[in-house]
Amino acid sequence: MPKEFYKVSYKTYFNERVKPVQFRRRETYPLYVQITYDRKTTTLKSYYFDVFSQPKYDYIGMTIDQMDALESRVVDFVTARYSDRFTLADFPAWYKVFNKCVLDSLETPFKEWLIGYFETEKVAGYATLLRQGMQEVCALELLEEFKTTLAPDLYERLISKAAAEAPPYIPLAAYVRDRQPKGPFCLPLHDWLRPERQVDVEEFMWYPYKDYHITQMFKAVRKLLYPQGLPG
Repeated sequence: MPKEFYKVSYKTYFNERVKPVQFRRRETYPLYVQITYDRKTTTLKSYYFDVFSQPKYDYIGMTIDQMDALESRVVDFVTARYSDRFTLADFPAWYKVFNKCVLDSLETPFKEWLIGYFETEKVAGYATLLRQGMQEVCALELLEEFKTTLAPDLYERLISKAAAEAPPYIPLAAYVRDRQPKGPFCLPLHDWLRPERQVDVEEFMWYPYKDYHITQMFKAVRKLLYPQGLPG
């Protein structure tokens, strides 16, 4: 059902006017978001469906209901933040900034770091497999399998070096798994930006991830996700 908020109504729907795609090995129509304001309407392809329908994310089991809830949260955030000057023309740009998943954005940089790590450790086979399958497996699955398949000393060096050198995927993935054990495995940028969320992240990392520098982690996320600053 559409929601009303600052005279903005929105809903998600499966767009049967476009070609169906594979989702969890079954065909389905892509999820879209429809926004209506001042008797005008615009539609956008769901960012979360676009990201989490990728086969590599089958592992985390994101559901359509979870995607729908994520879309509702970002639309509510944007309409509240820009309630005094909301326009349909500006909405797509705001949506594109604030809906980004911090974990998904860290996926590729973290895997690139892993490739460099395995090359440095003279484990070229792992580096080659990662390079060729960069978009075929999610980083969370890799980490969970490394813990049981890598030689203990190689794994411990990986964890130690990651704290000093890698993008902060490891602690943030652990944080989301801890705080949202039933999903969704996602940390939207608009949620990350809340002061209370950042305080909670810092408290979570206090002991198990004490080797990470929280200030540097915040800077890394900012540089990656909004290097030009946030829309005013």
